[in-house]
Amino acid sequence: MISKPFPDQISFLRNRLQRGLPGLEAHLNMAPAARAAPDSISIKGKPCRQAAVLALLFPLENATGILLTKRKETLSKHAGQISFPGGKQEADESLPETALRETEEEIGLPPHDIDMLGALSPLYIDVSNFCVFPFLGALHQMPTALVPQDTEVERILKVPLHNLADPAIQKEEIWTLRGQQMTIPYYAYEQETIWGATAMMLAELLHLFTIR
Repeated sequence: MISKPFPDQISFLRNRLQRGLPGLEAHLNMAPAARAAPDSISIKGKPCRQAAVLALLFPLENATGILLTKRKETLSKHAGQISFPGGKQEADESLPETALRETEEEIGLPPHDIDMLGALSPLYIDVSNFCVFPFLGALHQMPTALVPQDTEVERILKVPLHNLADPAIQKEEIWTLRGQQMTIPYYAYEQETIWGATAMMLAELLHLFTIR
């Protein structure tokens, strides 16, 4: 299914999101070793702050692309990491509105251009005490006038979704994080390393294509 034409994929996903999500089952496939337990990822019972991100799909030549951003190296948190557009929920907005607002702020894409398909599974980020709610959206034409936010976004990546599904780019290494050595699974796409919460959310999106 992941190789089907873009309109067919969007139709499939719109329907698939109504039939339940793999959630933790998929997240754990790309979770760092220190988080490879359901309770460390689940938002249940966590007194967390709330944030939302947007996984945005679009037609990319004869394939489906997904938009990712590379964060500035100068940021105090998650510097240089690959992420989805998103951020902290404000008091007067719903979580989907948060995802849309942050997307406009970070890459200059207005909400009225985006077809919201539904929600993916939330997950807990222990290092920042955020419960992150990912949403899936679609553009029905290739985005051409994106503007990365000066203070947060180093660059915008347009990644073919089928590349991320290639087992050859799914790797793991032992890293030292917060003074502890642990096994980190990641997607090695071109010169970038996609890991952590972004990789876990991508794993769920890709998993949707394998379950009918």
